[in-house]
Amino acid sequence: MNYTKTISAIMISGLILSACSSKSNKATAVSVPAEKAAIPVKVTTLGKTKISRNVDYTATILPYEEVNMAPSSPGRIDKIYVEVGDKVNKGDNLFLMDRTQLYSQKVQLASLAKDLARLDTLLRTGSVK
Repeated sequence: MNYTKTISAIMISGLILSACSSKSNKATAVSVPAEKAAIPVKVTTLGKTKISRNVDYTATILPYEEVNMAPSSPGRIDKIYVEVGDKVNKGDNLFLMDRTQLYSQKVQLASLAKDLARLDTLLRTGSVK
């Protein structure tokens, strides 16, 4: 913006100085052709436009925190509640394991609880050391 003002000020001052200079009407030794050939030029009007300043970058986005999930015991998964890239919060259900293995573990736990109660009774009576 300042350059255009400076350039226009220089051009105006140059025109004023050339118009105010004294010229004699005497013919010069250099001969000038009587007519010059016309040169075609394109003329356009200037206007203000907004230039978009979008810059495209190639990048790789990494998560703030990444957690790899693995079940403590192997088994089949019946249903998956989330997809890759979904945002999850603490306490959200991620998947549903097969219930048959859970039921067999509960039966085994009940059996072990009965064995513990029986051994505890035997230990209290002094039958087992």
